[in-house]
This record gives sequence, C-alpha cells and structure tokens, in this order.
Amino acid sequence: MNKLSLRETTEQALTTLAFLPFTIFFFLLAAWLRNDLKKSQNLRPQTDIA
Repeated sequence: MNKLSLRETTEQALTTLAFLPFTIFFFLLAAWLRNDLKKSQNLRPQTDIA
C-alpha cells in the first residue's frame, strides 16, 4: 500500500517536472510576444509622425 502511493507520487512528480519547462517556456513566449506587440504599437505612431 505504501509502495504504491510512493510510486504514484513519484510518477506525479516526474510528470510535473516534465511539463514544467514547457509551461515556463510558454509563459516566457507569451510575455515576449505581448512585449513585442507593445513595442510595435509604440513604434507605429512615432514612425507615422516622423
């Protein structure tokens, strides 16, 4: 009984660890894209004025 729960916990931990880098990468990509979008929106009026 204890061995099974330990195995389940280990599998759950490994699954979480496997998906963690993808989650971090996804959040970084989303933040970078949002920042890039803000930059392009900020640059557009300046180029129109100039």
